[in-house]
Order: sequence, then C-alpha cells, then structure tokens
Amino acid sequence: MPTEIARTNWNIGVAQLSASRFESAIAVLSDARAELLRLGMPEDAGLAGVDLIEALLATNERVPARELAAMIVDEFRRAGLNERALQACRTCARPRTSRQPPLHIGLVHTFGG
Repeated sequence: MPTEIARTNWNIGVAQLSASRFESAIAVLSDARAELLRLGMPEDAGLAGVDLIEALLATNERVPARELAAMIVDEFRRAGLNERALQACRTCARPRTSRQPPLHIGLVHTFGG
C-alpha cells in the first residue's frame, strides 16, 4: 500500500507539471521521489526525478536540475537500467549553451521504459 501511495503522489506531481503548476509540482515530486527512495524503489524514484528535473528547468533552476540529473544517473546505474537511459540523464546533467536545442526530458522515460 505505501508503494501505491508514493506512485499516486508521483502522478499528482506529473499532473501539476502538465498544468504548468511548477512550484507545486516541485514540492510534490520531491516528496514522492524521497518516499520512493525510502521504499527501496530506485528506478521509480529516478523516473520521478526526471519529472522533477523538468519542473526545475521550467522554473529556470538549472543548477539543481543538473545536480539531480547526476544523482539519478547513479541511481539508474545501481538499479541496472539500460545505458541509453543513463546517457539521456547524462545529457540532462550537462550545462546547455544558448545555441543547443531544448532538452527533451521525455526521452529519458522512453529509454528507461
């Protein structure tokens, strides 16, 4: 039951992200991610973290987004997620120049699933 509550909260955060309620999404996704980690669900926590990165980037919080992406790479590696997902997260962790195209967070979910 606690796992379903954590996943439901993650989905609530995603819904808030989709509705452009970024500050609320950041709070909910942060809590959901922490709970998923506490429950020993690093893959789900990593994917929730990818959604959190998207919310952070939407609020121009680039440094915390990069730091989180680096943490997620380690979590994905420990969870045995495939190399393409790791590469997508590494891309999130790299600073962008103004000439680079926008980051597509959804690719991480595609590679991870």
